[in-house]
Amino acid sequence: MPTIVISYRRADAAGTAGRMFDRLRAHFGDGSVFMDIDSIPAGTNFRQHIRGILTSSDIVLAVIGPRWMGDGGRKRLGEDGDLVCFEVETALEGGIPLIPVLVDHASMPDTGDLPDSLREIADLNAAEVSPGRDFHVHMDRLIRSIEKELAAQNKRKAAQAKLVDSQGRNAVVTAPASPPQPRVGVAPDPGIADPPAPRYSPSNGPRPSPAPLSGYDPPPRSTRDAYARMPDRHDETGEEADRDRKSLQGTDASDRAERETVRSDVPPRRRLGRAVVAVSAIVSVALVAFAGTFALGRHRFEAPGPLERDKVINIPGGLGLLAVADLLRREGVTDGPGVVFAGGALALQAADDLKAGEYLIPKRASLRDVVETMVAGKVVEHPLTIAEGWTSEEITERLLASDILSGNIRELPREGSLLPAVYRFARGTSRESAIQRMQEALQAAVQESWERRMPELPLRTPDQLATLASIVEKETTKPEERTRIAAVLINRLKQNMKLQSDPTVVYGLVGGKGTLGRPILRSEIEQPTPYNTYLIEGLPPGPIANPGRAALAAAANPARTKELYFVADGLGGHVFAETYEQHLRNVARLRGIESGAQPASFDKKPSGSAPLDGPTKR
Repeated sequence: MPTIVISYRRADAAGTAGRMFDRLRAHFGDGSVFMDIDSIPAGTNFRQHIRGILTSSDIVLAVIGPRWMGDGGRKRLGEDGDLVCFEVETALEGGIPLIPVLVDHASMPDTGDLPDSLREIADLNAAEVSPGRDFHVHMDRLIRSIEKELAAQNKRKAAQAKLVDSQGRNAVVTAPASPPQPRVGVAPDPGIADPPAPRYSPSNGPRPSPAPLSGYDPPPRSTRDAYARMPDRHDETGEEADRDRKSLQGTDASDRAERETVRSDVPPRRRLGRAVVAVSAIVSVALVAFAGTFALGRHRFEAPGPLERDKVINIPGGLGLLAVADLLRREGVTDGPGVVFAGGALALQAADDLKAGEYLIPKRASLRDVVETMVAGKVVEHPLTIAEGWTSEEITERLLASDILSGNIRELPREGSLLPAVYRFARGTSRESAIQRMQEALQAAVQESWERRMPELPLRTPDQLATLASIVEKETTKPEERTRIAAVLINRLKQNMKLQSDPTVVYGLVGGKGTLGRPILRSEIEQPTPYNTYLIEGLPPGPIANPGRAALAAAANPARTKELYFVADGLGGHVFAETYEQHLRNVARLRGIESGAQPASFDKKPSGSAPLDGPTKR
């Protein structure tokens, strides 16, 4: 398992470094990635502890933010900045693989602004990680760079192990080589006779030579020379490795034959060790292949899709992940295998949170976008208009005719219990839940209007307010007339006059059907029904339609007038009168308009007094 250490200056790049830490741990495993000051016991010398961490690591990521070296070039910003520079210096001096990572749009410092011990970092290829929308793309590139470096390290280790193993077998015939001297803080790798020595710089003096052990004869010169020339893992070049191999291959035929003879006498423990190494190599290859497949799948999961325009897609309930993926492929949302969608949903732990429904998929949406949309349940909502003044029977017919809703309606809602409005429903919403939503909206609207009503209204309950508003709703379609019509009805109630409203007569005759389809006959006005306000006193027993918010507000706060009558003006509106005589003249002019004669203008001012009873207002 690799060891990766992230070195960063907390005052400069804590947020981005934290996201990097989480992403790298998710990819390489919790036991592989460490922050540079993780788990430092109290009282520990920071530099000594950090040096131990770095010398035990495979790769160091030096996170460089916009203020990494401070605003003054060589100037360091506090102990935190000194510590980061110390970490980088340690990695460079010790030959530890180092990858500079530029975050938050930082740039590599100029060589002239760096201390001598850090100038080597300017020659390294730096990775870039932006905290914005490209964060995951940049992290994918960084992960590939880390995996490439780890693979190169494994390759060098394998080549060196092969070389050292060959030296060890030759030493059985002649004399064993000196035992390995491990680096400080690093456990020797099993099966490798001589781990690579730390990298030395000229300032540290000449490289020390291991003293031969007493009791052993020196190995043949050819083997000893090859061993002495064997480079460490950081300085080895392909040309030098070729010379080493040729040196080994240059031994005489008798030495090779003798080594082959000894090979048959290798003890079982050595054979078991070779088997373990072989199995480890196979597992490593398999893990690398899996990691590559995972990275490719993640790229395809997050890459923009092929959809060329926004599209509405209905995803039924009860489908499995692969079935949903197949549906998305048929609809053109993706052109990849279904396992990419399924694997991505499982990786996000969203498989159980995907919701069925109708979704608007934007063009070029990635599969990750689709998963997040389905988890959030952002389904398409379709408008459904319920007109003001419709009866409950008319509203029920509208709901049954909608192909957006589902299910049946158990019973006809009570008249005046549904609030007309423009509603938005997701496909598949049950009709019962739609009715419940309208009922709750009506109750809230009535209560709000009741609490804001004019104090001197002759109404005792919110239900009476809803009944009066339903009559106002059916009497006019002009918003500006609602408060005046409500005032006429309130004034007549105050004077104990019959309301004489034609819509109440119609409702008493046809109920929730809403209209007669013809003018009212005189005989029908005289026909007794519980709703005929030409014959009954006060309000009818209940609403004659479903009033909207504007009609409820008008009934709760009518205009302050003395008008007691109104009649149609022949143009879609009404004329109002305070006296019965003026009202009769307005009715006569309406009859003239209906017969085609040229009418005179309607009276605008009342004259005289009005009796309590009179003919129809319309």
